[in-house]
Amino acid sequence: MANYGGTAAFVSAMESGGAFSNADVTTIYDSIGLNGFAALPMDSQFLGTQISTSMGDSIYNAGYVSLRKQLGHGLILQGNYTYSHSSDDAGLAQSNVFISPSDGFNRRRDYQTSYFDRRHVITGFFIYDLPFGQGHSFGGSSFLNKIIGGWKLSSADELGDGYLDQCSSWVATGSAAFGTNSPHRLADGSLNSFANPDAVYASFRMPLFGDKLAGGQTFRGMHRFNMDSALTKSTKITERVSFDLSLQAINVFNHVDFTDPGMDLGSPPPSQGGSFGAITTQYNLPRFLNIGAKVSF
Repeated sequence: MANYGGTAAFVSAMESGGAFSNADVTTIYDSIGLNGFAALPMDSQFLGTQISTSMGDSIYNAGYVSLRKQLGHGLILQGNYTYSHSSDDAGLAQSNVFISPSDGFNRRRDYQTSYFDRRHVITGFFIYDLPFGQGHSFGGSSFLNKIIGGWKLSSADELGDGYLDQCSSWVATGSAAFGTNSPHRLADGSLNSFANPDAVYASFRMPLFGDKLAGGQTFRGMHRFNMDSALTKSTKITERVSFDLSLQAINVFNHVDFTDPGMDLGSPPPSQGGSFGAITTQYNLPRFLNIGAKVSF
């Protein structure tokens, strides 16, 4: 019931047809006179209008621990751990300006954990001057030192949570069709690691008009790990001439990170010929080796 200046207007599910059960927002707003854009005169020179604002809200909190070993015995290393959490009502960074709220009358419904949220991230690196050559534990003649000396081993690595993902069928709730693009968590909060995608798929329902939150980042994607390494050598040939050699390995362990599973409710599980819950592609690149040489004079 809505009251305007003492005049009560009643809107029932029967008067609005199946709008309430089907989450047909447009029909409901039209019936109670809240669809303000419907009354706006349209300029024949334009097909539509768009409004961009800076009304989005975002909150980011984080703490980190960093341990560093200064250079000693040819070794320097550092490790970092970050715990963070980001929430917003838009889902993306401000550079993505064309974002429409799921409910223009209540933007708070979209308040959720950010798409780019990664709760736990560990990073680190080291550089080690191998103990061979002049001035090190293992040396030899001048000629031998030019061969075995000047080698350095380095590496940079990262291990962290995956990004968030959502389930959606991409059917707009503003249309007369059954609105199902609002994601909903399973009743018991368990995904069973998609061991039974049919059960997961069957646990979703279409959104209801009275749902308080429409935030979409329901599922945490797969963890990410990467380690890059390099072996370099610098040799002084004469006072003015030096030779540098490098071997770089991207994804040195050839570790495979898969993309997140398919989450489109418009596609059924693999047992029904679809791709819901399926992991089909590799997220990162295979090991890549790069060899370089440089002469400086």
